[in-house]
Amino acid sequence: MTETTSDSKKSLLDYLRSKGSLIDCDTLDTTIAKELGPFEDCTSNQAIVWGELQANTEKHKNLVLKSCKYAVWELENLRQKTNSPELTAEQLAVEVITISLGHLIAPYLRRELPSSRPHHLHIQVNPTLTNNTEATIAASYRLQLLYEALCPIQPFPTASYPVLSIKIPASYPALEAARVLESDKYNIRTLATMVLSLPQVKLAGESGCSYAAVYVNNLGVHFPEELEKLKVRRGVSEISEEEVAKSMDIVRLGQEWLHRNCVKETGDYTVMMPASLTTITECLQLAGADHITIPPSLLYSLSETEWTSESSIPDSAILRKALTDELVYSSLEYDDNKKIYLTNQDVFETDFSDAGKTEDYSEAVRIFSDFQAKLEELALRVLVTEGLLIQPLPVN
Repeated sequence: MTETTSDSKKSLLDYLRSKGSLIDCDTLDTTIAKELGPFEDCTSNQAIVWGELQANTEKHKNLVLKSCKYAVWELENLRQKTNSPELTAEQLAVEVITISLGHLIAPYLRRELPSSRPHHLHIQVNPTLTNNTEATIAASYRLQLLYEALCPIQPFPTASYPVLSIKIPASYPALEAARVLESDKYNIRTLATMVLSLPQVKLAGESGCSYAAVYVNNLGVHFPEELEKLKVRRGVSEISEEEVAKSMDIVRLGQEWLHRNCVKETGDYTVMMPASLTTITECLQLAGADHITIPPSLLYSLSETEWTSESSIPDSAILRKALTDELVYSSLEYDDNKKIYLTNQDVFETDFSDAGKTEDYSEAVRIFSDFQAKLEELALRVLVTEGLLIQPLPVN
């Protein structure tokens, strides 16, 4: 093993790791994982899957075809196993495609610390199910079955191979599904996603989620058309930095709340994972967050920027400990006997509404649902074109 010398150059990724943050890749692109990895975890969603298939159409052509064939072959079996009679071949094909892409990047994930929890591959459940607890449970269980069945290493490994984690939208019905999935009945890890407020963080922790992913930026900022819609909704020409600052506070307060109040019998707690990042500055301000999931462009920028004692690095919004505001203190108080939200949906919905993020959450679900529809249409075209399914092609 080669020792790192004092002359070795360190990057801003090294800086983030030096502050205790584990770095995850927000992509399914194996090229990036090869060049910049290995990473602790990998996160994905319907938009990432769509982008990967569009960017590498020829590369994944066979994977898509095999996935569609597998979906047709296993459709009835998985309908029965997961009590999902309404499941379509194209929906199952999208799940198989997503899991198959996940297995390609899995070898580039690792545990960065010997004592850390297992590393995870995070796959997002169908977002259209956000208000259906039972359907979310069934779809998540199906993803776990597919992950095990399609794993290239058999019998299915439990030690060094990444553990599957299901990304669950942070609505009350979906996080009730997460609670059931994390129980001994299923023992499936979950990540609460599209978290935009402190009430969602708290409900994720009370539900026993393994992770909570706070969006630092509104999801729409990543897509030009959606960004313009967002500006119109806000009545502004540019999205203010104040919104990002508020999100940073949610990450900071949420992480401390989870560490204080959501420790499981195993000693694990709900891990904070800020997401939806757009700048290097945002990444650096998150130094000290449990995990940080970072998109490809920022991973490259951070890895290529040298970190020296003279580097100008912004103060971390997460490592600030001067919690003097009375509202801040009250937000960290907790009575375990009350389970603030878990047993009272009306209270959660009221507090979530008061946080002013219900519309942004609905828009995030809609955007991901649009990409889900694109993926299903792609799968359906392959199924019909290859004669695997007799059905009219969708009309554009």
